[in-house]
Amino acid sequence: MRGFETCRTRSSRVPDCAVRAVDIPVWGTDELYAPNAMGIAYQANGEIRLVVAVIDGNVDADEFREVARQQANDPAFRACNRTLTDATTATISPPPSAEEIAAFAADYTELRAKGPPGRSAIVAGDDRTLAGRYSDRRSDAATRVMPFRDLEPACMWLGVSLDDARSMIDELREGLRATRDTASA
Repeated sequence: MRGFETCRTRSSRVPDCAVRAVDIPVWGTDELYAPNAMGIAYQANGEIRLVVAVIDGNVDADEFREVARQQANDPAFRACNRTLTDATTATISPPPSAEEIAAFAADYTELRAKGPPGRSAIVAGDDRTLAGRYSDRRSDAATRVMPFRDLEPACMWLGVSLDDARSMIDELREGLRATRDTASA
């Protein structure tokens, strides 16, 4: 399996940002993209110390690990102490085991250990089971992780503008889908 990184420049609406989209091919195929496999993208805004991530389509544990590696090496990501993840259009397949969730949570705990205390909101829509299981493992003295059904209360809890968050999410999701559409054409 091979991965690649696509960097995009930000619009003037959200200055001082880094954007990363990491796409991993589906197991068992040579295709870089498969129908409904859209990926994960994130944007780190150092000015407001906020990371916005979008998980869109079918995503597996390997893709999560690749994004975590990218984030570990991204100074803009590490400088932020609030994270907003929109997973409302995601399908995690196959579902991770309890051991995989624990290992992933431990990786992020270690990644954030030297950073400032923070908050992480996961907007998962109606199916918050996986986000809740991750939250139970990931919340500690330095970082509080909370699953939400809707974007508005997540933004209120993080203290970020709903309009800004929605704009960033829409831009990331559109970028993921455009990249997928271009690759599948």
